[in-house]
Amino acid sequence: MKLSCDIVLLSAGISKRMGLWKPLLPYKDSTLIQYLVGELLNISESVILVGGYRGSELQSLFNDQRGVNFVMNFNFNQGIFSSVQAAVSWVKSSRFFITLGDLPFIRGETYRQLFNTSKSASAVVPLYKNQRGHPVLIDSKLIPSVLEARGYETMREFLSKEIITTLPMDDPGIIRDLDTLEDYREACRIFL
Repeated sequence: MKLSCDIVLLSAGISKRMGLWKPLLPYKDSTLIQYLVGELLNISESVILVGGYRGSELQSLFNDQRGVNFVMNFNFNQGIFSSVQAAVSWVKSSRFFITLGDLPFIRGETYRQLFNTSKSASAVVPLYKNQRGHPVLIDSKLIPSVLEARGYETMREFLSKEIITTLPMDDPGIIRDLDTLEDYREACRIFL
C-alpha cells in the first residue's frame, strides 16, 4: 500500500565531487534518476522532482510520467535549501519526505517506518549508527517558515531550530550516497 504523502527528490546540483553528472549515470536498467523515481513511485503516488543544473534534460525524462511533478530551481547554486524552497509550494500532503538524488539504497520499509512515527514532531530524521540520514519526514505546517527563511544552505541548518524526532534505523542506505566516482563504481559492483 502506498503512503499518502509527497516525496521531494532533490536533484539540482552539478555533481562536482563526482566529476560526472549523477542523474544520467547508468544504473540497473536505466539511469540513476529514473531508477530512484521508479522506486519512489512504488512508495508514494506523488514525487516532486527538483532540477536545476541541466534541468531541461532532467525534465524531459519525466514529461509524461504519471505521479511526477518537475520543479525547476533556478537558484540551485545557493545550496540544497534553495531546492527545498522551490519544491514545498507543490506539496499537497500534510507531511512529506525530502530525499536526495544520489541515495539509491534506502529501503522502502524505511519510508514506511518513518511515516508511522509520531505526528507531533516538526521533522523526523532517521539515524544509522548515530549518523543522520535521509529521507527526512517534514510536517507541512513548516512550509510557510521554509518559504520565508533566508540565509540557510541546508535543510539541517533550518531544522536546527525546530522540534525534531530522531529514529534509529537498521538501514545503512540512509547514509550511503554516491558522492564520488568510487562510490558509484562500488554501487555498480554490489548491485549490478
